[in-house]
Amino acid sequence: MGAALNDKTYDFSQLLSQAPGYYCTLPWGWENMENPRGFFEAIYKLTSEWWKDDLQKASHEDQSTW
Repeated sequence: MGAALNDKTYDFSQLLSQAPGYYCTLPWGWENMENPRGFFEAIYKLTSEWWKDDLQKASHEDQSTW
């Protein structure tokens, strides 16, 4: 997500769109969100803060053992 947020041309609205007639698990109306980039920026910021210690700890682990 960080790479997508750093790309100013990335279209976050594509993540919220669904094909007509297909079942979707997103809440009703999300495809009409006014600022999808702002939504994902907030999610990224909050999760980075909440999981900071866990992410730092995981970065020192041997990922092949996961």
